[in-house]
Amino acid sequence: MSQFRINNDFLPSKIEKFIREIETRTLSSSFPGAIVSFVKYDDSLLEAYKKLLSKTKKIESIGDKKLPVLDSNYRLIGLLSKMKVEEFISKEVLENYNNKNVR
Repeated sequence: MSQFRINNDFLPSKIEKFIREIETRTLSSSFPGAIVSFVKYDDSLLEAYKKLLSKTKKIESIGDKKLPVLDSNYRLIGLLSKMKVEEFISKEVLENYNNKNVR
């Protein structure tokens, strides 16, 4: 937020530049700390998980990391949680293991 203010006054030109860079997907280093990594809605689970594990900046909450999910027009449609992906993978592995051992 400090990139958009001088003292307590907002700088409309900085906000406009930020929005323009988001729209053109050219977000630059003039906005340090901005999250520029994302997951596309049609990325595979493996591709998405690799991005969640990468060193790129993510949205972080206690015990979890998230990346924005974008549609084909690069509009935000949600957040992908590392914790939820790991839960899904664990569930699938256990189901496959149990199905294999039932036979």
